[in-house]
Amino acid sequence: MSSWVLASALAAVLFGLGDFLVVKTEQQATSLAVFLAYSIIIGLGSALILSFRKDKTKLLGKLVNDVGLKTLFSIAALHFLAYNLHFYAIQKAKNPGYANALVMFHVAVLALLSWWFLGRPLSFGGVIGVVTMFVGAFIIVKAAAGA
Repeated sequence: MSSWVLASALAAVLFGLGDFLVVKTEQQATSLAVFLAYSIIIGLGSALILSFRKDKTKLLGKLVNDVGLKTLFSIAALHFLAYNLHFYAIQKAKNPGYANALVMFHVAVLALLSWWFLGRPLSFGGVIGVVTMFVGAFIIVKAAAGA
């Protein structure tokens, strides 16, 4: 099994557990407090991981020089908005799994954008997967509306 497949599967389980905890803490804290705690923990964790890298100065300099601060801030702003909307959705949905499934629809969006703008390959199986995700999103929205 490829390492990226294992990493992706583990990330999916960890995201699921994290989202479950967000839903579980709904009565105990506001979504803003949960999001702030989440952001602080992610920031500290990233800083801790970076602190153990021997090439941290070179790595950060290369990132800023190659990507640019405007792009980095754009990425951060988009993710900040997305995580806020994600937290809101899983807390408000009757079944947080529905909300999370729709949020994970970003995989289809990423595949299409990568193919269209970056020229990345999109195989026949990839197209079938994207179409299946569109159908699945439609089914989830219909199921949530009937719930």
